[in-house]
Amino acid sequence: MKKRWVLITMLVFAACAFAAADTTQVLSPIEQAYQEIGIAPAMELKQYGYDLFGRWVPSAVGPVGGDYILGPGDVLRIYIWGEPVELGALQSTYEIPVAEDGRLFFSPVGRVSVWGTSIDRVKELLTDQLRLRYRNFQLDIVPAEVRQIPVFVSGFVNQPGVVTANSLWSILDVLSAAEGVSKDGSLRTVMIVRPQGTVHVDLYDLFIFGKGDLPKIQEGDVVLVPPIGNVVAGGGEVVRPGIYELAEGETIEDLLRFTGGVRFSGAMERGTLIRRDGTDFSVHEGSVRNREFLTQPVMNGDLLLFALTGSAQANLATVGGHVLYPGVYSITETRMLSSLLRKAQLRPDTDLTFGTLERMLPDEDGNSYLVFNVAQILNQDNEIDIVLAPMDSVTLYRKELSLAQAPVHVFGEIEGGIAAYRPGITLLDVLASRRIESPERYQARIIRSGETVELILLRDLLVRGDKTKNVLLQPGDRVVVVRNDELAYDEGSIKVLGNVAGPGVYTVTTGMKLSDVLEAAGGFTDQAYPSGMVVLRDSVRQKQAEQLSQSAALLERQIGQLIQAMGTDTLSSDVKMVLQAQIIQQQAVLDLAYDRSHEDLGRIALSIGDITSVDEIRGTPNDILLEDGDSVFVPKRPDYVIVMGDMQTGIAIPFEPKKTVREYITEVGGISTSDHRLTVIKASGKMVQGERTLFGGSTIGRELLQPGDIVLAIRELRIPSGITISRGLISLIETANNTASLILNMIEIRDKW
Repeated sequence: MKKRWVLITMLVFAACAFAAADTTQVLSPIEQAYQEIGIAPAMELKQYGYDLFGRWVPSAVGPVGGDYILGPGDVLRIYIWGEPVELGALQSTYEIPVAEDGRLFFSPVGRVSVWGTSIDRVKELLTDQLRLRYRNFQLDIVPAEVRQIPVFVSGFVNQPGVVTANSLWSILDVLSAAEGVSKDGSLRTVMIVRPQGTVHVDLYDLFIFGKGDLPKIQEGDVVLVPPIGNVVAGGGEVVRPGIYELAEGETIEDLLRFTGGVRFSGAMERGTLIRRDGTDFSVHEGSVRNREFLTQPVMNGDLLLFALTGSAQANLATVGGHVLYPGVYSITETRMLSSLLRKAQLRPDTDLTFGTLERMLPDEDGNSYLVFNVAQILNQDNEIDIVLAPMDSVTLYRKELSLAQAPVHVFGEIEGGIAAYRPGITLLDVLASRRIESPERYQARIIRSGETVELILLRDLLVRGDKTKNVLLQPGDRVVVVRNDELAYDEGSIKVLGNVAGPGVYTVTTGMKLSDVLEAAGGFTDQAYPSGMVVLRDSVRQKQAEQLSQSAALLERQIGQLIQAMGTDTLSSDVKMVLQAQIIQQQAVLDLAYDRSHEDLGRIALSIGDITSVDEIRGTPNDILLEDGDSVFVPKRPDYVIVMGDMQTGIAIPFEPKKTVREYITEVGGISTSDHRLTVIKASGKMVQGERTLFGGSTIGRELLQPGDIVLAIRELRIPSGITISRGLISLIETANNTASLILNMIEIRDKW
């Protein structure tokens, strides 16, 4: 049956007030088309699922199976265990990267080609090689770090192009990295194009039904998002109103599954399907109890609405807050507010000076929010009482948290509610209990007597901790939280993390020093360890990375020359043993450089002593000027030092004041100082080396350590007496030693414990 739209509006939703369009948010053409229908329940409908990409964080960790195919950029962690007598020459743990040529260097075996090989197969290969020399051991391999792979994303996404992903990522991670699917793209027919075939993905499986088995990304994948298919809207008294994409042949029943079904407040027998038919509309009424109505196929542009049930609207009121029996009450039996309060029963500490009543339909004066005196309402000799209306919501409060003044009302794009007013209440007080994701994207408007008196960027209040933005509120203030996307944030920023009073992101100002930003962050906490404070800077990282790359390439060439020299037949077996030991040591330095350079570069080493306040930094060389993008980290005070031998093993020892390097070394078994070069790496990353003594020791042995320091003992090769090595080989060994020392000085070994 066809009718003019005016008749539809009058007959189906005559009781619904027309809502004004939200002009603060850009509507998609599909959303605008539903809004232009001109009916209240359709005015606020949004396309479902597209805003979820902005909240998604790509997977940082996840299971990687033994069938994972290795390639350059992967890092493997190898575990070996067994009987100690058989493992004297083996470590328990190795962490080895796959080089650009697809090979890895596993010191007990040598270089092994693993490109295109599965983890399980590499495990078999290494086990077979080790069994040639060792018995009674077990070996296992897990990926410590997976390589980055390029994935091309095309079609209807907000940022098409190449996305750098890894094999832990799902299709959702890749789409989020491409800034999500645009609202003219499909969420239900996403395609992953692979040489062996195309994989089809329906994101509704995850978004609506919680099925998390989305396909993982593989090297060589192309992700294609086709245009959106048919759209159908469900609104009114459904759990999740919205505009949904429906596949061919899906029905009203499928749409109801997507919306979560009809709420308890909806009329189960009064579903209305509105269908555009040229310039007119047709109306089809039915019930969700009717299978014929439910199995009716939907068409592109359909609108399904459910109105409030009459009985629920006429008979129910709710009471909550500080009462003994919160819940839903019938206003047929409990007509007056005083009767409702007596049934709900007040707690002993309920505030009798005021309560609040929020009304679904405004009264004749246009009020939808009433404040009443609880004691006066319950006084039988007082004629003051309030007649309850359908769907009224009454709230009472604790005595010590409220006064007889109008409360603060919070609403907008966060969880709304009412906060009891008290002298000194601030904006932060009313926002603290409400979850606000990505606060930098929102602003709070303080509305007083109908006018906006304050506009606060939540980035300044909640992220930067600017206490001047924590404004005092007055009785009856309304706090409206809205999106702030239209404002640009192009000023520089500095991250301050760790043990400071207010960690967060702070704006860079001209001439800002380290002490300035630490003061802005509220200074150190009781657990802070300023001596270990680290400043990371991208420009320093880039220079260090370039220097390290050149030095590593030089050391790799020198190792190659040593290997070539060792293959000379004219050398004695003793000389070859010396060269082999030298090669193993320098290769360990090279592996360490490749292993840690990606995370340990960029540090500005400070020399801060044992201080407790920011003022003690001012005016010192450590009070450096900061730059845009710097990161400052204040660690927690450690209670140990670490002793490392040959860069491969480390032991944490409880810190004791006035204890020297030599005493810590003795505690771990007494590494001989005559065969090792000692270096102390301070908690801030600064390296300290001693001088040689007359008897082959080192002055650094008398150095007093601080919490978090690292003692690094590097074995020095000595040519045994009676072995003759040519001057050319001695020069090559010395040059390789110097290059290795340069690399170690560039790498700041962090505390891994």
